[in-house]
Amino acid sequence: MRWAAIIPYRENGGKSRLSELLSPEERKRLGRNMFAHVHAVLAACSAIEEIILLGDVAPGFWSASFERDEGRGLNAELADLVARRSSGPTLIIHADLPLLAIPEVGDLLAKAGRSGYALAPDRAATGTNALALLDPIGFAFHFAP
Repeated sequence: MRWAAIIPYRENGGKSRLSELLSPEERKRLGRNMFAHVHAVLAACSAIEEIILLGDVAPGFWSASFERDEGRGLNAELADLVARRSSGPTLIIHADLPLLAIPEVGDLLAKAGRSGYALAPDRAATGTNALALLDPIGFAFHFAP
């Protein structure tokens, strides 16, 4: 089974919770480094056929598919992007996962392949780091605190 992976990523204004500790440039560099790591992990996963960046801008190093985030909120942006694409196995995975590893992605995709979906919560179990859907068409996204 071949998967498309969507990475939501905001180049500008990201990591705002760290604004008391890091300068805007430091936050941008941190965000880029984590994004580059997530991209590298996905690129090394044989089940991932396409990687799509959903963002405000495409970083200079980005050469894969890019879809512009129009600022309507993540849920609306994902719904719009999925509606414009043909249905098929889709992974939505956040860009700020510095400890992400290939086996974790493989496990998530395998679970979704068996049940139709799989969810990777954050460590506090109050948010979602990744969501894998065999068919995302019509799915009501609700990423929020």
